[in-house]
Amino acid sequence: MKKRRVRMIAGMILCLSILAALRPIRGLCPGVCGEAAPSDAWGHPSVVVSDGITFFKVDTIQNPSYRLTNQLEEWDDLKTTLKEQIVPQAVTELLAMFPDTFGYLSGSSIGIGLNMFETDYSSELAAVQMRTAHTPGTPAVVELSYSLRVNVASLSFDEVNTGALTEASRRNLESTIAHEMLHGLMMEVLTAGMAGVDVNMQAGAAFPKWFVEGTAQTVGGGTGYVKLALKLSADSTEEEIRSVLGGEHRLGSGTNYSNYCTGYLATLYLGHLMGGGSMEEADVAAGLDQLLNEIRGGKSLNQAIADNTAYEGIADFEASFAGDGAAFAKEFLEASGSGMGGLISGDYQDTDLLEDTPVDQPLFLLNTEYEEVWNQYPEGYTVISGGQAYLPGAAGPEYSDGFSDPDPELIAGDVNGDGRITIADAVLIQWVLLNPEGCGAEQKDAADVNGDGRVTGEDVAELCRAIVGLSG
Repeated sequence: MKKRRVRMIAGMILCLSILAALRPIRGLCPGVCGEAAPSDAWGHPSVVVSDGITFFKVDTIQNPSYRLTNQLEEWDDLKTTLKEQIVPQAVTELLAMFPDTFGYLSGSSIGIGLNMFETDYSSELAAVQMRTAHTPGTPAVVELSYSLRVNVASLSFDEVNTGALTEASRRNLESTIAHEMLHGLMMEVLTAGMAGVDVNMQAGAAFPKWFVEGTAQTVGGGTGYVKLALKLSADSTEEEIRSVLGGEHRLGSGTNYSNYCTGYLATLYLGHLMGGGSMEEADVAAGLDQLLNEIRGGKSLNQAIADNTAYEGIADFEASFAGDGAAFAKEFLEASGSGMGGLISGDYQDTDLLEDTPVDQPLFLLNTEYEEVWNQYPEGYTVISGGQAYLPGAAGPEYSDGFSDPDPELIAGDVNGDGRITIADAVLIQWVLLNPEGCGAEQKDAADVNGDGRVTGEDVAELCRAIVGLSG
């Protein structure tokens, strides 16, 4: 009862603040459009049967751009290692780790470029970047470009100018590449939530940064960062962990430590909850696979959390994690010991996450001659797939058990389409009011709470009264 009362008071405060000061929400409508890519012919999808399992195979038409300017011979060994070992090893392990979400891409060919640079002015080691180009339509025809950035200045080599990494530097690079290639797969499969757009390229609400970075951290590991930044370890008491997780870097606060450290522990906790409450690596990974796959099916992250946990959605989970997740965080830190805490190797205590051997993997095969590769998809292929943070979306290709309804029943005030009227809708109706050109027709219709054909402050007031239980 106490928790319910606190939520009600919080809802009243939020609604009053919305009514008092209608202002844009930062970061809700990110720009993701890039320059147009060259156009040739469309690729053709095909079906591959392996060991009795049918896979949907997509081979994109790949158009490289921006020839790699840093063609230094001393980097040749590093380029070969990235192309033949580290990147394909990471992608192969991720496909096996999240079979429901990403497994349908097995055997597919989607291009990615390599941008190698050297600067001491950035702490960045590696990053995967995606850009979009589209032709307006319903849905829009979309092309995606991928680039893997690697800062050579952040690496250490056995001998000067050989390109052979030291053992410690290679392990660190493998962890980072695993993290970044999960970003790449999420960009490819959960494109709507990663870019914050719908199938018509209309702006929406992207996933919270803590979820994006936290999920990637679960793969490549993040215990070292937690120990360094949050000063938490296996020796920390549950009370100390609760205090830190509820402090400056609490979930959703937007700080780097919140996104990469608290978000890491929080996303592991979601996997733990959806994995049957188990601490086992395979069970936590399976729980995360289920969560990501439901989003691939069209659910919003908000709805997936509400359907699979005791929390009402993103806001409730963010507010409750410090208290509810402290015991889990302590148990996890104890289980990971001095290891990296990454799921990709199947052992929290591993410090060497990937095999140092070549592997044949066509998905995200590095083009080491160009910095960026644009991908044209087969005609009719759903490129902008999956749900967003609060809005449902189109089910991804070959999703046989989708959650999206092509013709859902409209509920006045249910702006995020999750079938309920909650605080999340109060936040989104403000966005619709202030960004009428940046939302879809469904959101506009749902935001017209009083049914007068317009979205005004009266609709905001009406919705807030409904949330806090007030009559007109």
